[in-house]
Amino acid sequence: MSKIVKRKYTVRDWRKLLPITDRLKYRRNSLVSRIYCSRQSPDTEAVLRALAERGHPKLLATIAFNKPWLIDLMVRAVARHMPQWRLIVADNSNQAQARDEIRRICDSAGVLYVGLPPNPEWSINRSHGIAINWIVRNVILKARPVSFGVLDHDCFPFGPDPVSHVIENQPVYGLERTSRFAPGAWYLWPGYAFFNLASLGDVTFDFNHDQSLWLDTGGCNWHSIYKGLDRATLLFPSEPADDEHPAGLVNNAGAFVDRTFCHIGSMGHRSEAGRQEHVAALRGLIEQSIAEPT
Repeated sequence: MSKIVKRKYTVRDWRKLLPITDRLKYRRNSLVSRIYCSRQSPDTEAVLRALAERGHPKLLATIAFNKPWLIDLMVRAVARHMPQWRLIVADNSNQAQARDEIRRICDSAGVLYVGLPPNPEWSINRSHGIAINWIVRNVILKARPVSFGVLDHDCFPFGPDPVSHVIENQPVYGLERTSRFAPGAWYLWPGYAFFNLASLGDVTFDFNHDQSLWLDTGGCNWHSIYKGLDRATLLFPSEPADDEHPAGLVNNAGAFVDRTFCHIGSMGHRSEAGRQEHVAALRGLIEQSIAEPT
């Protein structure tokens, strides 16, 4: 049964006109997303043709942004640990050189590449949200897989796939996030989110954030998907215990996801300065897992 969840605005919120500005922001973001998703990419036709010719019941999308080395690592990690999922790289980079290098990496590995239209959003979160909306609406839903997933470009598998056996038996799977201001509202973080289209049926995906419910990127899916699900019946990823972190690494800033995924974190908009040791350790872990014999 669908739940009615509303944010309880305070008197102070009303004095600041927050309910009105939140509603205007929601409408503005929806309009920008619709316009953006109507724009074309010269790569779409070829990718859809490739998917139609070979088909694949499980598609996996990642949004690239100005870091070719992350995509190189993603391509190899997915091929090694998630071979049953077909990867699509949707390039949201705003640097021409990065786009050229990411396309070359994908072409060399035989991975599907889509150069997204120039993104109008200045906000990192909104830019990411409408980029996911674009690839889902223009490619994934048209390809009609049984399931699809979305991974951050810096969230990598480094061990056996923990997703496939779960998503076959429930409509959604991923890292759950909840609202501090609207109890009961929740969503899946779109850096590790999976959807069973056969189970969900005809739903509308919207990976924008919801300002009024205080749900970050992907939060607008609450309205069309999550509020209609019984959360108590769903399995969610388990957090590794302190002594289960691989190679003795600490779970710095939530680096380890679902036991066999590693999230480096903030690689789209933050410099690696001051984090070189952390990034190098996690990168080394992933590289080692790729090199291990099957």
